[in-house]
Amino acid sequence: MTIRHIVLFELTDDAEGEAFAQISREVDALLHAIPGVQQYQSGPNVNRDPKRRLMGLTMVFDNYEGLQTYGAHENHHAAVQLLKPYLKDAWIMQMEI
Repeated sequence: MTIRHIVLFELTDDAEGEAFAQISREVDALLHAIPGVQQYQSGPNVNRDPKRRLMGLTMVFDNYEGLQTYGAHENHHAAVQLLKPYLKDAWIMQMEI
């Protein structure tokens, strides 16, 4: 059973400029390097709502065990810590594909 992991983030006003772009690149490198991640994509919302700053990411895993390995991996925890200061809220879901 293939699993798609989807995360949507609402960002604070501080999430802009080169400093945030560098953090985004670091997060991408950390998450993409986790064993079991088959596909990875992240980016900002292209339909920009001036009231909300959104970005998202998706990953594909071969199975639920791969998702569990990702969730426990030190790179995942490091990425969360990098993003935490810039988050207002986050929505997370997984679905079979």
